[in-house]
Amino acid sequence: MFAWQTPGIAGATAYWSANRGTLGENSYVVEFEGRRTPFAHLYQALAIPPGQWKLTWRAKALDLNTDRGLIWQIYCEPSGAVLLESPPMRGQFDWREQSAAFSVPPECQGQQLRLLIPARIPAETAISGMLWLDGISITPAKSSDMPKTLL
Repeated sequence: MFAWQTPGIAGATAYWSANRGTLGENSYVVEFEGRRTPFAHLYQALAIPPGQWKLTWRAKALDLNTDRGLIWQIYCEPSGAVLLESPPMRGQFDWREQSAAFSVPPECQGQQLRLLIPARIPAETAISGMLWLDGISITPAKSSDMPKTLL
């Protein structure tokens, strides 16, 4: 069970809502007002042991307009080393399951999962629309889930 942290930020609202299509009773909704919003304000502390893991989630978007999209990022604390950056979510789509595999090295004793706009400059933080999230889980990955490396 996740215990999401959602500090307030001008230009965005995040909340639990009853919504058709959710796996349980509610889904998490993030609404954006159509202005520059350096969003990185939905996060969860983790304590995942070393190994191969898979982040899975369901998402639905309504007019989610942003150049860079919204991504999940998992990073080590306190080093800040990034373990995962998911493919960006943007545009409009109905409920769909998504997943991304990642590795936790032995020296990474704590992590943080965060939804954010991977903006490089302030202009890339402009965002409008809505994103629903549901069924978020982290499970051990199979070798077939892991990204392949080319030699």
